[in-house]
Amino acid sequence: MRLPLFLPSLLGGLVCVLLSTPFETLSADALGPLNFGDILDFGFDLDGLADFGAASNGIDYDKSRQDYLDSTSGSNGCSSLRPRVEWRYLSPRQRRGWIKANWCLTKKPSVLASSETNLTGLRTSLLSDFALVHIRLFDEIHFVAPFLPWHRWFLIAREIAIRDCGYNGPMPYWDWSADADTGNAAASPVLSDDVGIGGNGSPSGVVTRGPFAYLPNEYINEGPNEDIPFYRPHYLNRTFGSGLARNRTFPLSEDAFNTTATQRVLLNNDNYRSFWVRLEGERDRLDVVGMGPHSAIHRAFGGDMLLPQSANDPAFFLHHANVDRLWWLWQKGLSLADTRRFGSLRAERARADEDRLYDYAGDTVERTSDPTGGPRASLNDVHSLLGLILPNIETYKLMDTARPPLCYTYI
Repeated sequence: MRLPLFLPSLLGGLVCVLLSTPFETLSADALGPLNFGDILDFGFDLDGLADFGAASNGIDYDKSRQDYLDSTSGSNGCSSLRPRVEWRYLSPRQRRGWIKANWCLTKKPSVLASSETNLTGLRTSLLSDFALVHIRLFDEIHFVAPFLPWHRWFLIAREIAIRDCGYNGPMPYWDWSADADTGNAAASPVLSDDVGIGGNGSPSGVVTRGPFAYLPNEYINEGPNEDIPFYRPHYLNRTFGSGLARNRTFPLSEDAFNTTATQRVLLNNDNYRSFWVRLEGERDRLDVVGMGPHSAIHRAFGGDMLLPQSANDPAFFLHHANVDRLWWLWQKGLSLADTRRFGSLRAERARADEDRLYDYAGDTVERTSDPTGGPRASLNDVHSLLGLILPNIETYKLMDTARPPLCYTYI
């Protein structure tokens, strides 16, 4: 399958540099500048991070996984719901902790390098495992019905990983529609170097400023098949706008993911199949409606985010948490207006739309590969992370975030 996302131009600019619980109280503090001197590679003692317990493969997630599953188990449902909040409503301490925990993953050994690739003997990181799995499964989890439930489970795996790295705040999402409304999403404080996750890369694409400057990544996809990982150590790469049509009125195609575009997806689609397609976007379409808010963000970021290795970028997880939030809203029959006041629990108090909560249908094989679309999607379909932290799980267990094993809510 050919890659649709401007692969030749991107790789031309990709610099591959070989590189030898309980929650804190939610805060709506005003944004303040953060001191990243103790976070960046040139000031942060990565070697001082606590290692996981030793195991035959260098890491043992049994306890962390079991602790999570135990905390969300119970025949009567969840004992409590873990909150997910917009990035701007994390406290400065929580933002620092989230960034530090993502850096921590670069010091944890891979749990997959020998079992899920033919690249045995490589000393890759847990951070890179997320990109590896996303590449390996790319054709099975994009432009097909499993897109939303699979990524929901993938986010839980990331949550477990960064909590094991010491983060104890709420999991964040980025409400990019609010920033797109300004017409210049790149100016969002979420993408700033001092209070956010950093912005665009250098002319070569390498991110050289901000909290994720020179974040070491190890896998890319070179095509033509999208599900084949290649070991190409490089620094985090962002090339804003490189995946978008030229000469647009909006520099990052903000009109494809602003409030108007997002509300259109939420309110104009009354079944799962149409909702998922309009949210994810359609392959190769660059128009505002066809591109979809999800794909628009990937194309806007460019770099690693533009290709199957998109999970290399920590921004991926803020982005997909918001995609998951939009699915959560749609399942409840709600719109952005119901949750735009951060900190409000209005959406959670609303009763889930029973017709939508377990609505799941569509293709399981992309029609560009199989015109029939493959077997019809079923709530009994099983989703795999290829052994990354969490076990395989059926779709029906991923539909309701307020039931085990998920037990979280958006505020």
